[in-house]
Amino acid sequence: MAEKLTSIGYKVWFDEFTLKLGDSLRKTIDHGLALSRFGIVILSPSFFEKSWPQYELDSLVQFELSKGKEIILPIWHGLNHADVCKYSASLANKVAATTSIGIEELCKKIREVVHIQLEQQKSEHFSEISDEKCPDCGENMHYYGFKGRDHGGEHPNYLECNKCGCFIPLL
Repeated sequence: MAEKLTSIGYKVWFDEFTLKLGDSLRKTIDHGLALSRFGIVILSPSFFEKSWPQYELDSLVQFELSKGKEIILPIWHGLNHADVCKYSASLANKVAATTSIGIEELCKKIREVVHIQLEQQKSEHFSEISDEKCPDCGENMHYYGFKGRDHGGEHPNYLECNKCGCFIPLL
């Protein structure tokens, strides 16, 4: 899924893409999560058996609480509502997708969520036409940035195609 999201223009932090020999796992995970606007959490039986994925989930929960907005995008793999509820009732309360719908559909659902958040933020943005061409339809994309406030990197600027809706978050 990380490869598919990257191929359609998203900047994805994924430990297998990022970690190098000798890196501090905790520091690298904390840095990647701090830069993320969303956290896709693939919940599976093996997820609940390992400590590092649960550490990442705990960090995402803290980010949700501190930012006051939903950032965890849960995806269930080989689990049902009752299975997730055994681990965490609050996590089971979140609307989730399942891997049974396939990577293409999962990526569409993720894109919808990200796009909705970007639409809600447009009132705080300025826009200008960019020289960047849309990877989907070839039209010029629009560059969006925030007006007059420092958002501390929480909301990256982005490119969006007004013709087909393609968008590319920028850091």
